[in-house]
Amino acid sequence: MIPTHPDRAAGLGFVGETQRFFWGIVFALSVTIAGVLANEIVYAGVSLRCYEIPMLGYVVVVLLVFLGPLLMFMPRMIEAKIKSLHDYSALAVTHNQMSDGKRVQGNNPKGEPVLGTPEISSLADLGNAYDVLDKMRPVPFRPADAVVLVLAAVVPMLPLLLTLMPLGQILELMSKVLV
Repeated sequence: MIPTHPDRAAGLGFVGETQRFFWGIVFALSVTIAGVLANEIVYAGVSLRCYEIPMLGYVVVVLLVFLGPLLMFMPRMIEAKIKSLHDYSALAVTHNQMSDGKRVQGNNPKGEPVLGTPEISSLADLGNAYDVLDKMRPVPFRPADAVVLVLAAVVPMLPLLLTLMPLGQILELMSKVLV
């Protein structure tokens, strides 16, 4: 693992990105489940409210099946982040003391000019590396990857809401929520 990798996942971001592409499988399964539920609701008279907990459980299972295995990286990623933040903090202190001594205190060897020395760019590089470390995620997937899977699981079931209330009421409720 490389904690300063720009993917903010120690170089493992590609693993999380691949999980997002399972949305097609989740969507197809959700369409099938929605069809079975619609049959139960329309022909057996079962209320959609009876399926609230199982539907929520389904979404949780989808997340656990497709993103759960990636949680095995979590302890090592957290450990790498903490260690790297500590190491880079110590390096930054040393570097800033040396830079301050050279530029502000005038301890520059051989009378080198203060301006125009290339070492000043290392301050920016160090700051950028620390910023990447600070924003490193504890898991190799982004929240957007989970959202894609949740939407693939939920969207096919949305028409079932029409069994609880008419479309006009649903649109009115959505307009109130969005405004």
